[in-house]
Amino acid sequence: MLRPICALLLFASISIASAQESDTPTVVKSDALELKAVEERPAGVIILSPAKAKGDHDVPPLHPECSEQKGQDALDCTADRIKRLIREKLGEPKLDLEQWGSSVVGLDISINQFGEVKDIKVDHSGDDQLSRQVIIALYDLPKFVPATKDGAAVNSGMVVNYRYEDLYR
Repeated sequence: MLRPICALLLFASISIASAQESDTPTVVKSDALELKAVEERPAGVIILSPAKAKGDHDVPPLHPECSEQKGQDALDCTADRIKRLIREKLGEPKLDLEQWGSSVVGLDISINQFGEVKDIKVDHSGDDQLSRQVIIALYDLPKFVPATKDGAAVNSGMVVNYRYEDLYR
């Protein structure tokens, strides 16, 4: 009983398979294409925005070594001190500096009315360990001179952008 059913199934599958094959293969021709290799990340000049203070204040938060300076000079000085500290703590880069060196690492730092760094966000793609390492490094910052509004210390923050390579060189 089993043999006739197997024979029938085998015959049916051969018939179906041969019915699905086309008699003549279709030939598709196309013109030759010239392919050009491109860099994964184009090398170019990246202009970083200057350091900015966030919040409602008259005087922005500053690194203690920059408190004698005013305006954008004081913010740039603070951004430079932050970069120096990060550079001391990071060690060797995880990513190839030729490929990733010009990519932007963005920091968003909250500073409370006591000058303490409280909330740090790091925006960078590529190096998954970088955020953690930068956050750990920034908690070693000295207390900031807090931002002030009408002479009173207030909560504020800073936004700073660096090139990936600047954090290592």
